[in-house]
Amino acid sequence: MFISAAFVISVVFWLIPSVQFVAMLDWRIYTFMNWSVAVSGLLYWWMLLDHRPHPPSLTRPGLRVLSPVITMTPQILVGAIITFSTHDLYPIFSLCGRAFTSVPATLDQSLGGLIMWVPAGVLEAIGAMMALRHLMRLSELPPRVPPKPRPAKRRAKPALGVRNL
Repeated sequence: MFISAAFVISVVFWLIPSVQFVAMLDWRIYTFMNWSVAVSGLLYWWMLLDHRPHPPSLTRPGLRVLSPVITMTPQILVGAIITFSTHDLYPIFSLCGRAFTSVPATLDQSLGGLIMWVPAGVLEAIGAMMALRHLMRLSELPPRVPPKPRPAKRRAKPALGVRNL
C-alpha cells in the first residue's frame, strides 16, 4: 500500500495551488514534480497489474483490487474541486503561458479538473477490473504446497587418528 499512497500523494500534492506556483517558477522543482508523478505512477500500475501470487509479489491480490478504489477517491475529489471552482486557482499559468490562450482561465481550469476527474476514474476502474481478473485466476489455481523440509546434513565423522582443526 506504500506505492498506492506515494502515487496519490504525488498527484494531489503537486495540485495544491501554492505548491504548483513554486514548481512552475523553479525548473528543478518542476522537473522533480514531473519525475515524481511519472515514477510513482509507473510503480503503482506495475504493482496493480502484477499477475503473480503473493509471494513472490509484494502485494496480495485482494489489496490490488482494493487499491484503485482507495487511490481513485482523492483524485476524483480534487478533480471535482478544480472543476467546480469559481475562481482561477492557478494564476501562475497566466505568467508561464497556457496551452490554449483563446480559452478563459476558469474554463481551462474546469476542463483540466474534469480530465483529472473522469478519465482518471475510468482508468482506475479498468485497473480494478484487471486486478479482479488476476485475483479470480489465482483463486482457481490449486493451492500451493509448501516444500518439505530438508533433513539436516550430517557431518562426516573424522577418521581414526585425524583431528578436527
